Amino acid sequence: IRGASRLENNFLLEAAGEVTKAYSYLATQANPFFAPFNFIRDSWERSEFLRTRKYLKADGSEANSKSIAHGMLKYVVSPALMRATARYALGKPVDTNSREGRYLDEFLRQGGVSVFSSQFGADRAKIIAQINKQKSWRQQLGTLSRWIETYNKTFDVGPALASYMAMRDAGMNTKDAAAGALDLMDFGKRGKSASVFASLYAFAQPTFTGAAN
Repeated sequence: IRGASRLENNFLLEAAGEVTKAYSYLATQANPFFAPFNFIRDSWERSEFLRTRKYLKADGSEANSKSIAHGMLKYVVSPALMRATARYALGKPVDTNSREGRYLDEFLRQGGVSVFSSQFGADRAKIIAQINKQKSWRQQLGTLSRWIETYNKTFDVGPALASYMAMRDAGMNTKDAAAGALDLMDFGKRGKSASVFASLYAFAQPTFTGAAN
């Protein structure tokens, strides 16, 4: 590897990356136990990050970070919140008649959702496209993959939405609350060298993000 050219290095990293992505998908998204455990871990991490941040209300005064963290933990265990995220994950219209639904609608409009499963979005789309070209039992794999995505997204969105709701309750405006919730765990934010590490270690991006926070 030391004597390989830049082009060869890219080829090796891409090849390693495909294997790493496949392993990561099977160990996380395709593992039914991962989502609930990650839900608990993500909720705890976000609550701890919230306690250390400084937030401003819409009127310019400082919000109580500890109160926001407590509110986030209260919302994250709410059955109503899980119903709202499940409805969203299923691709159904957001129910704005419920408080959780209205906050979710606000959150989505502000572009605040960034979840672990989104890392597999492009690869999943390629897999679905290939499966749809086939017939018989292979089409069923496409349906299974969509249900896997729905199951994981239901848990993934919960902690982010709970954080947003707690920030809104504290008096923050929609833009600042969405930005604050996204900043807690933004999987779309990557350094220029992150792809190199991600090719070799399945959980590089969450590790970098958590360490930075």
